[in-house]
Amino acid sequence: MRNAASGLIIGLFGCAATLLAGCDDSSGSHPDADVAEAADTADMAEVRDTPEVVDDVGETEDAEGEADGLPGNPTPAGLTASFGSGGPMGNSIAGVFCRCDPPLLSTSEKIAEDGECALWRSGGAQDYSHCTPLDVGDVTVTIGATDYALTLLSGDPGNPCMFMYTGGEVTEPAPATAIRFHSTGGTDVPAFDVTMNMPATIALTEPADGATLPQGHPWQVAWDPASPDGSVRVMVQGDEQRVFCHTTAPSPLTIGIGITGNWIELGIPGMVSAHTEVEQQVDAGVPIELGVNRSGGLVNVNFDAGD
Repeated sequence: MRNAASGLIIGLFGCAATLLAGCDDSSGSHPDADVAEAADTADMAEVRDTPEVVDDVGETEDAEGEADGLPGNPTPAGLTASFGSGGPMGNSIAGVFCRCDPPLLSTSEKIAEDGECALWRSGGAQDYSHCTPLDVGDVTVTIGATDYALTLLSGDPGNPCMFMYTGGEVTEPAPATAIRFHSTGGTDVPAFDVTMNMPATIALTEPADGATLPQGHPWQVAWDPASPDGSVRVMVQGDEQRVFCHTTAPSPLTIGIGITGNWIELGIPGMVSAHTEVEQQVDAGVPIELGVNRSGGLVNVNFDAGD
């Protein structure tokens, strides 16, 4: 799912009609909005140092992947490699390739949408009891000259479709390093082989750490460099409410009052995070969305009623 200071996420997200999660790259969502519990684990773990980004199984927005923004969104399928300096997940590669019958529905509620952003309220834990893993063959992520092969963690009641690299330390690649996603293919998901380059990181420059975000006023988020490779995903996280934004425009991003006026979690601490993302879709019989994401930092904020 789907932002500890200076981290990276490398993601592959797939969806196939009734088989997998629906994929929608609408601007107001994220693979981590509760709809993305699997991707959630990696994506959102890098979103916050302490609290979870994992509502059900782990919201990796954003992990966002990204099965975004659909009202009745099934669970996302795909792969993420997460690098978070000081984050709770450390460096990891994990993925989900899942068949759910009936399809999973999001436990989150979209409260509002405004421009490139949407506001979500987290829901309860997801039930994976009717889900089984897809046969995707042997899945490997190659970073530079090193192969990281994934293993299906069968028998996990929290998510029986979780694939992970369990072979030890994953080295964080330098910017422009080749990231290759490939599999031998299986009964459900044909072989794929796609290479992209890791983007450079951005630095989150606004809001300042410890800033207060007033309800009903625009919230501005800025980063440096202003126009990085790919797109930028921003998340504002409270307790049960989360804002997800996806933009290809240069810094800054303004979160409008259509979102902030519906923010009700006042007098509590929260977080703002951002990461860069390069995406590519491939049609391997099953639609697969590949992404290389690198976190751009996290700041602590507070929320109040404003004027």
